This record gives sequence, structure tokens and C-alpha cells, in this order.
Amino acid sequence: MKPLRILRSIVDFWRKMRLDYRLILRSEGDLHAKVNILLRPWNWLVLISTFLVVGWLFFGAILVYTPLGSYLPGNNRRKWERQVVIQSQKIDSLEVYVKMCQANMSALRREILGEDSTIYQDLAKPDVGYSYGIELLDTALGRADSLLRWEVEREFALQKASKSREKGTRKPQ
Repeated sequence: MKPLRILRSIVDFWRKMRLDYRLILRSEGDLHAKVNILLRPWNWLVLISTFLVVGWLFFGAILVYTPLGSYLPGNNRRKWERQVVIQSQKIDSLEVYVKMCQANMSALRREILGEDSTIYQDLAKPDVGYSYGIELLDTALGRADSLLRWEVEREFALQKASKSREKGTRKPQ
């Protein structure tokens, strides 16, 4: 029974869609027809659906081509993806630059310390800053430094002795 009712309602709907309706607007005083429009339900359905489709297309164009689209949740994602790609390229180039600088610094450090040097392989490694013993006194700078230190200590001792003599020779007043 139910399928027949559904079928009957579909048939009734199509019959109503084929019927013509007339809309007449008359003037109030003499009842002359001012506007006479023939209304068919099928035409109204087509007209309304056309307006809906055109309206949605217009609204979509407004959202896509104006700043209003930035308020939608997915629209800023494209800009963020573009920024992420640009930032990652910058980071990659900075990493390459940092690695190059580190390689240069390590090469300079090896050259300064005399490690792994192919040019100066036969020379002894410098021991600058590692030993402060008698080895430094054997060099010319070490001898000059020790002589200068000896002279400064001698002058300091003489000044100290003269000050102590002055204190001892003073007479109480």
C-alpha cells in the first residue's frame, strides 16, 4: 500500500507542475487589468534554482576575490604553506652557510695549532699556552722577560728599604 501512495503523490506533484496559474493585478477603482502574468510552477522552479545557483556563484566569487575570504578557515592555509616553504628554504641555506663557516673555522684552528697540516707537517707542534716552565726561559723572550722582572724586583726592594729607613730615622716630635 505504501508504494502506491508514494507513486500517487509523485503523479499528483507532476500534474500540479503542469497546471497554469495567472496572476492579474487590477486597479482598485475600475478593476482594469494593470499586470497580467502567466505563472507555471515548472517555470518558477527553474527560475528559483537559477537564482540560487547564480547567487552562490556570486557569493563564492566575492569570497575568493576579496579580503573577506581571509576570514574563512581554510583560505589562510595557502599563505601559511607558502611562508613555510620560503622559511624552510632560508633555513636550509643558512644551515649550508653555518656548515661552511664551521669547516672554515676548523681548518683555521688546525692551521693555527699545527694539526693535520700538509704544508707544515715537518715542523713541531707549537706548545703555546701549555707549558710555563723553564722551557720558556730558554727562548730570547724568556731571558729578556726574566731580566726585566729581576730589575723591577730590585727597584721595588730598594724603594721598600728606603721607606723603612725613613720611618726608622724620624724623630718623634
